[in-house]
Amino acid sequence: PPPAPAMLARACTPHARPSMSSAAESGDGRPTPLPRDQVACVVMVQLCEGLAINVLFAFVAWMVADLRGNDTNLGLYVGILAASFCTAQFFSSVLWGRLSDRFGRRPAMLLGLLGSFVSTVLFGLSTTYAMAVVSRVLAGATNGNIGVIKSFLSEITDHSNRAQGFGLLPLAWGVGTVVAPIVGGFLSQPVERYPSYFPDGSPQAA
Repeated sequence: PPPAPAMLARACTPHARPSMSSAAESGDGRPTPLPRDQVACVVMVQLCEGLAINVLFAFVAWMVADLRGNDTNLGLYVGILAASFCTAQFFSSVLWGRLSDRFGRRPAMLLGLLGSFVSTVLFGLSTTYAMAVVSRVLAGATNGNIGVIKSFLSEITDHSNRAQGFGLLPLAWGVGTVVAPIVGGFLSQPVERYPSYFPDGSPQAA
């Protein structure tokens, strides 16, 4: 079978845009079926954004306390770290739109997913507060391509199924915002909560 990146790239490739009058021409009044592979790709990108934004809220205060110590401005530093994602996303959104118009929707979506993966790994490996902030800024900047998926979705749907397709976006976002804090909380403080996986003397338990 083709490797995962190739499968994702193929799924994100838009087919020929359905005719705006395809439902009417069919004579039965039924909406045009949604292209499943392409819509699934769009939903996954939206889900990843919801996960990336909200995964840290269950443990961010503990994380900043570990990185900064008993700082009297702990709340300020937590706020800066939490806001860095959306701030970077705000300033990068227009740039992502221009890049997608010039180089195509698929490269913009794939590059954003790659950046989201790398930034999440860097955030998990952060050993300083500055590194954590930089990784969250990178995550927000690479998730600025959310506007691209909406353009992509409008290009692979027509008037008969566009509402159905766009209705999946808030669904994916909602799932991400619910699942992310649960996963973040479940995996937070792993050495203390799951000592059997971190025996004494291991680097993680040090």
